[in-house]
Amino acid sequence: MASKILVIDDDPDINAILEMVLKDKGYEVYCSLTSLPIREIADIKPELILLDLRLTGSDRNGDVICKDIKNDEVIEQIPVIIMSAEFDIAKIASDCHADNFLPKPFEIENLYKMIEHYI
Repeated sequence: MASKILVIDDDPDINAILEMVLKDKGYEVYCSLTSLPIREIADIKPELILLDLRLTGSDRNGDVICKDIKNDEVIEQIPVIIMSAEFDIAKIASDCHADNFLPKPFEIENLYKMIEHYI
């Protein structure tokens, strides 16, 4: 059974690219352009979440979503990787209790290595 990865990014092009490259590696991929309710994330049961920090048009940004995930006893164990071009991404990721961060733009090989570390 393929490992599930949830991608939350407001850029449809990034979602499409990540979906394509991750499916090519055998992962089952779910993409969203906006924040998802915690219950919906729990229903998907991802083994990893790739989460953009700035979600234009969404009711919550990635740091708030990450905090919500890490404060929910049902899904708190799911690794969350924050993706962003923000200069202080390491501090933001630490403050919201993300498991790791990936500065944008990133090399796909670096993404694969990080995913393999958690799945």
